[in-house]
Amino acid sequence: MKPKETIYDRIAAHAVAYARLEAACDPADEMAAKERGQKVTPEALAERDAADSGEIAAFEEFLAYVPASRLCLIRKVEYLQYALRGRDTLDRDELGTFLHSLRQFRPHDD
Repeated sequence: MKPKETIYDRIAAHAVAYARLEAACDPADEMAAKERGQKVTPEALAERDAADSGEIAAFEEFLAYVPASRLCLIRKVEYLQYALRGRDTLDRDELGTFLHSLRQFRPHDD
């Protein structure tokens, strides 16, 4: 039997995806490559694009997660605050997804 997914699973998945994106950006950066006397490879660009898509997907899954308890709700809001330091604000669709997940929340004893 598969254990029930928690907010911590979604936070971890996004953190890993974000770290992958961070690692993929420098090798795909034209200016950084030029400073190193290198050229950006098609593989580096492909990895950056894949990492970007992965980060977006993981963030959307995080936003859609319906908290299972008040503690999970608090952790979700805290991580969102943290995650927004490294990205633009939520767009309309992301905000809608986040608000929908909050509307689905049914508190129970923590």
